[in-house]
Amino acid sequence: MIPERHATGSFYPIFTNPILMKNYLSVITFSILLLLIYPSFAFSQLNQWAWMNGHNNTNQYGVYGTAGIWSATNQPGARSECASWKDAAGNFWLFGGVGNGANGFWGALSDLWKFDPQTNKWTWMKGAQLPWANNVYGTKGIAASNNKPGARQLSCSWTDNAGNFWLFGGTGNSYYNDLWKYDINSNSWTWIHGDNTGNSKGIYGNKGIAASANKPGARCNAAQWKDKSGNFWLFGGNGYDVAGRGGYLNDLWKYDVASNMWAWISGDSVIKSKTVYGVQGVSSPLNKPGARTGATCWTDHAGNLLLLGGLGYASSLGALNDLWKFDLVTKEWNWIHGDSTIYSPAIYQGIARMNGSTRPGAILNAVAWSDRAGNSWVFGGRGQSDNDYGELNALWLYNSFTNSWTFINGDQAVFGNGVYGSPGVPHAANKPGAREKPVGWMDDPGNLWLFGGDGYPANNTTPYFHSDCWKLTLAILLPEKSIKLKLVNAGKNIHLYWNAVDEMNLDYYEVETSKDGIHFSHRATINPTLANQYEFHLSGMESDEVLFFRIRLVYKYGSPAYSNTCMAKFDKLFKVKLLVNPVNAYAQLVFNQFEKGKVQVSITDIGGRVIERRQYQLTSLFLNLPVQKLKNGIYMLKILYGEKTETLKMMVVQ
Repeated sequence: MIPERHATGSFYPIFTNPILMKNYLSVITFSILLLLIYPSFAFSQLNQWAWMNGHNNTNQYGVYGTAGIWSATNQPGARSECASWKDAAGNFWLFGGVGNGANGFWGALSDLWKFDPQTNKWTWMKGAQLPWANNVYGTKGIAASNNKPGARQLSCSWTDNAGNFWLFGGTGNSYYNDLWKYDINSNSWTWIHGDNTGNSKGIYGNKGIAASANKPGARCNAAQWKDKSGNFWLFGGNGYDVAGRGGYLNDLWKYDVASNMWAWISGDSVIKSKTVYGVQGVSSPLNKPGARTGATCWTDHAGNLLLLGGLGYASSLGALNDLWKFDLVTKEWNWIHGDSTIYSPAIYQGIARMNGSTRPGAILNAVAWSDRAGNSWVFGGRGQSDNDYGELNALWLYNSFTNSWTFINGDQAVFGNGVYGSPGVPHAANKPGAREKPVGWMDDPGNLWLFGGDGYPANNTTPYFHSDCWKLTLAILLPEKSIKLKLVNAGKNIHLYWNAVDEMNLDYYEVETSKDGIHFSHRATINPTLANQYEFHLSGMESDEVLFFRIRLVYKYGSPAYSNTCMAKFDKLFKVKLLVNPVNAYAQLVFNQFEKGKVQVSITDIGGRVIERRQYQLTSLFLNLPVQKLKNGIYMLKILYGEKTETLKMMVVQ
């Protein structure tokens, strides 16, 4: 069988629980309205896409220029299924894939490109401009300027601790299991391991034991990770098993760079193995993800390997949304989220809200990023929305501390078109079109970058290969249990409280405030202490002033995180509002303060004629005013409460 193609203020730590103000209008003179806003204006403003580079339509051809020389006109052709890396200088690299080379030629590619996110420019570094180039292996272990991996797509890629790029397998003119190393300084490739022929079967050896003869079979579209020790890992994909039979695999392999040896760690040596789920949340040596291709992968804050979905075998073959964790110490798989069935629909539960049931639907060929605050991000792919199956452009956030998903932005339907906006300008309406098999990077400031893929551009034009490059200015939404702000007022002063749950790799906190909930400024920098509770004071709030608060968590390795946002508002000494306007049978008045007493209400028409004047006994913050006898129109309400006066405009619609 052939495999399928496919500030002012002060701060101090506290050790007592503060008395929290209720989040409705208070009875004291100056009141504060507390709103806990999950996505918040600031959160949505930060998590916005900007179209940075490339074309807003599909099937563009490459413009190469001169190898190694930057030019403003350089641009990789539209493509998907590339290999990608990030170097120590913060540049992004991509290799091959399937798409358009130069001069209108289409197919599997072998060109190597470098992208500088600071200048927003591409440089063609090496490789053929035309598709279907052959491999040039040279001598195993010896670098040479003529060596080159041939045209291929759906390869695995890693960066070692010395900054070299590694490339494994993929499919082009054949299916491969060759392992290559690229040295940036010498601009040269070295064939390191595997075969220089195609469609090779795997040699597994003994499970858990590295050996020089061991090698994964030729394959494409496998999952890939790098652990904290610098070892490379791959799982499954579409390829050849121990007997040379082609199909979907579920074998897990580890490659040790120093010894140049592979070890078969887990899974089966044959194709089409079904999933053994066990009990969700409980690891077991018997558990194993079934054979699959196109799974999405990342590492969590503890270094465990995470595997999401793909096209493969549960009880039967189909698209999956099961999430698995592999513990590198126990060498056991744990099914931690999602379903044990195929083609499960997505559950969105509202934009940017943490919820235990929220999760992506069945998904394959998506792209994932891991930030240094312990969160992971998944975009696009092919899979299941809440109703249909197809290309997706939803962005999801996974928090490994709480094992929970958040839907961030994008469409809740398949086949969504891109909205590009102005180049380089983030906007809430912008979105990459639905696509599968793009590549992604995270830059040094912690923003997400996305390139290419196979899917939908703007304006309902032909869905196919992309050459567009996008940046998402990243804000990390922490779950409510991680850090939740609480506000307490005292006269004209604000007391802001929060608890610290996990300060691993945390450098410091920043208190930020905003008058519009969008543009935040720094108020105070606070260093972590041994206390698990913190307090910040702000004095001198003015009447009717509105101020938004949030905490920015700055980590030693980048990728800042943000707390929920809350809003403080000091009202005037006396204020009355209509709860709903227009009104019909009753007008409900809401007072920001009250003492038992009489309230006089006068109703006049827009000509100033008094329609009604009545007196009421106020016994709570609410007063229901009967208006059934009034005709449709606009009226003025004059409320007298002791020596206090308020005038409101009211519309009656019977």
